[in-house]
Amino acid sequence: DRPDLKYDLDTFVRQLDELLDSLRIDQPVHLGGLSFGAAIVTEFTAKHPGRVRSLIYVDPVFNTGRQLRKEERSPLAWTWYNVFNGGSEAMAQSQLDDFLHPERQPDWVARYKVGQQWKGTRESLRRTRAQVAVAPHQGDLVRQIGTDPRPVLIVWGRQDSGAPFSESTALLAAMPHATLVPVDSAGHLPHIEQPRIVVPAVARFLRG
Repeated sequence: DRPDLKYDLDTFVRQLDELLDSLRIDQPVHLGGLSFGAAIVTEFTAKHPGRVRSLIYVDPVFNTGRQLRKEERSPLAWTWYNVFNGGSEAMAQSQLDDFLHPERQPDWVARYKVGQQWKGTRESLRRTRAQVAVAPHQGDLVRQIGTDPRPVLIVWGRQDSGAPFSESTALLAAMPHATLVPVDSAGHLPHIEQPRIVVPAVARFLRG
């Protein structure tokens, strides 16, 4: 569903909290966040620390309080921006930028297009981007969570062009208890490009 609501961090945190309630999960969980999912699980952990047993960040993108772009300000501007930049086809093709070797993912664009069929997809994406842009910087939250002895695993593709691997240094400084797994020959989705490295690392972390 792509309901007509505000797509901000409060919404995502509330959805996750209610999901755990609806599944009757009352024990602390292992919580993972990929890309902007890192911002969501960070916010959730800060608000519901007792519900989180451990954290896994995969090529994390935290809320950095960036400036709101012109095309994100209104549905009409967003629609025209996409039309002039190739529309849904270009949006799907752009997802290949997440890979170091997109030629190895021949079906990725077709799979992405499936989600674009649903009404409200483009507008929900715009609202998400707009809310992320204007929300407060999460640096203090990351440092706050980093003071807790809760186990943290960070998995990061060394060739990620969207979330540069170099940012892992600052994250480790803020989270001294964290373990970093650098993944060579991988972009923004290392679990897909290098599953033989990432899957065993996550399994070892969870068993530990």
